[in-house]
Amino acid sequence: MVQSGETGKNTATLAQALQLGLQYQTNGKIPAALNLYDDILRQIPNQPDALHLSGLCHYQNGDHRKAVDLMRSSIHHNPNNATVHSNLGVALIELSMISDAEHHFRQAITLQPDHTGSHSNLAAILGNQNCTDEAIRHFEIVLGHNSDHLASLRGLAKLYVHIGKTDEAIDLYARALRLMPNDADLHTDLAVALNLVGQPGKALQHHLQAISLQAGVRRHLSCFATTIESCVFTSTNNALESALSDVLNCNQINPRSAAKATLAVLIHKDKFNTAVERISNAAGSVEKLNPADLDTLQGQPLFLQALKAHPLSNLRFERTLTSLRQIMLFKDGGKSGFYVPLIAALAAQCFNNEYVYALTDAERTKVAELDQQLYDDVMADKDFNMEIPAILACYKPLYEYEWAERLSRKNLPNHLKSLFEQQFHEPNQERYLRDQIPQLTGIDDDISQAVQSQYEENPYPRWNHTTLVETPKPIDETLKSYPLMMDLGDYQSPAHPQILIAGCGTGKHSIDVASRFKDVTILAVDLSLSSLSYARRKTEQLGLTNLTYGQADILKLNELNRQFDLIECGGVLHHMDDPMAGWQVLCHMLKPGGLMKIALYSEIGRKAIVQARDFIAKQGYKSTADDIRQCRQDILASDSEAKNTLLDSTDFFSLSDCRDLIFHIQEHRFTLLQIEQCLTDLGLEFIDFETTESQKFNRQRNAINQGDKGDRLKNWHAYEQKNPSTFAGMYQFWCRKPQS
Repeated sequence: MVQSGETGKNTATLAQALQLGLQYQTNGKIPAALNLYDDILRQIPNQPDALHLSGLCHYQNGDHRKAVDLMRSSIHHNPNNATVHSNLGVALIELSMISDAEHHFRQAITLQPDHTGSHSNLAAILGNQNCTDEAIRHFEIVLGHNSDHLASLRGLAKLYVHIGKTDEAIDLYARALRLMPNDADLHTDLAVALNLVGQPGKALQHHLQAISLQAGVRRHLSCFATTIESCVFTSTNNALESALSDVLNCNQINPRSAAKATLAVLIHKDKFNTAVERISNAAGSVEKLNPADLDTLQGQPLFLQALKAHPLSNLRFERTLTSLRQIMLFKDGGKSGFYVPLIAALAAQCFNNEYVYALTDAERTKVAELDQQLYDDVMADKDFNMEIPAILACYKPLYEYEWAERLSRKNLPNHLKSLFEQQFHEPNQERYLRDQIPQLTGIDDDISQAVQSQYEENPYPRWNHTTLVETPKPIDETLKSYPLMMDLGDYQSPAHPQILIAGCGTGKHSIDVASRFKDVTILAVDLSLSSLSYARRKTEQLGLTNLTYGQADILKLNELNRQFDLIECGGVLHHMDDPMAGWQVLCHMLKPGGLMKIALYSEIGRKAIVQARDFIAKQGYKSTADDIRQCRQDILASDSEAKNTLLDSTDFFSLSDCRDLIFHIQEHRFTLLQIEQCLTDLGLEFIDFETTESQKFNRQRNAINQGDKGDRLKNWHAYEQKNPSTFAGMYQFWCRKPQS
């Protein structure tokens, strides 16, 4: 029992009780510690140490609000305890009360200048607020007192990466790893930095170590997937193949990079490489086929995964798979169904790339024969070779065949079940959802109608997986935080932002936004019902409830009489007859003080694409599936300047992507000087570009942002002229509507 009073005995008794409470906490006996502190506070109300330690107990229990209240009370009765200020700051961070946390860390430092924990935590806050120089200074103070302070080593390294001092960051991460060699996050951080300085091989080793330490963690897999895009593989091993398989299996990571790397890895398996080469050289001839090669391909699970995950943007494999498709079509399959796994994976690939491969008249004839044969067998309930529906699914989706509905009800092998899910059930679900999407505006503009027609035929983009943010943050916190670190001035995001995605396509971006920002409600609109139904199916599949869809033309969105806190319009305005007319409508719908993200084609960055479009116009190709297939083959056979650029583009390897890339009915391109004039005319303030982490880009961005704000786009224009690939994809930038 603690006794109150002023005697030395009583003081000793209080100290002993507090010490006992600390022992309980240290040993994880939180209820016992809380009972002891409550006992102290009943007898000595507002005892500062008991209030503080009780607050720590509640923090450990996850009750951060209670922890904050108790620590605030402790400071009220004893305002000069640096440790309490520091711990209160940590608890406030958990409640996203960042400015209050910053205040208490600064107070702790004032009371105790060498309080390393407060310096480190304050530095982390400042770093996320883009106060880089001050953040670095505080991290350096900590490391001056304690060169092994792990949080400061990590925090300072992250900032060094952002400002382009990547070599220094690598040294810091290496120091941290010597302290914590089994820290998976440190291995991934070091790997990312090594990749930025052009050492993907070294980076790869740390990625694999991270994945081995924490299997299945999305961050490790995602960063690994980015690095392997830069890797040149000369061999393979089980750890590498396992990591690639994990990426392809992860439904929250875009499999593009892994699919490409997978092929590069598999090619270093001699037997597999030989099989690929021989099948390609067979040119679809069954007579030239070595049956063992089919067994080799089917015996590589990683290869089958890659086929099912994403269109393979590799010309060599396109030729191999085109030949393989012909071989499977014309060979005598018998009744075994042995190659169903291989053919089903090939059919998934063909569906993913929307049947972009070259097609002969002989194939068309044979497909028609097999189609009729299977129809007769299914309708008569006869046995049939299970390979046949998979073969036919390599030429057009299952839902287009008359026998598919009846066959879908049969007990099918697992590989066929998956194929029917992709090519029959999911498209049927989209047709059902199509009727439930409201028409918010009419579509009267001629160009809008033409664009709508294109995307009704070819919803864009087709996708399987997307990257969802595990912990959404407020808009301002997201944009201010690493790696974007944008200067938003006095902007503060509303508590429940209303967001408009103008031109959402098949929903990949709108879904990304729905997971990226906290407490948002999103309206996503598009011209195409085919795209919208695809988007809605994916949204329901992922369980997102803060996202609704509607059919609308941007030109007529004013009819909604709504305003939004944030509007995103990516890759849409440049396909309108008058981009400024659409942009003006969006500006009208943006609340004063609201943010807008725009993506537009670059005149400089799309030089090769313009050459391809000119080639198409001269040859008179139409945007039909057959003409796109033929055009691709003619480009591949040509010495066109655009050929190599197109082969480097993943969009060239699927039908809808290729149509969007070089066959689009309408395309405008801009320079940054033109965009600057547009922003001036619209009364919008340029904020910054958004891009993936690139050391060169970030270094240039930092240099430009340190200069006169009014000259930023002019300086970027000068930089792009010397580095024309900088915005080869699109300009993606943020801007803001003034408050008044």
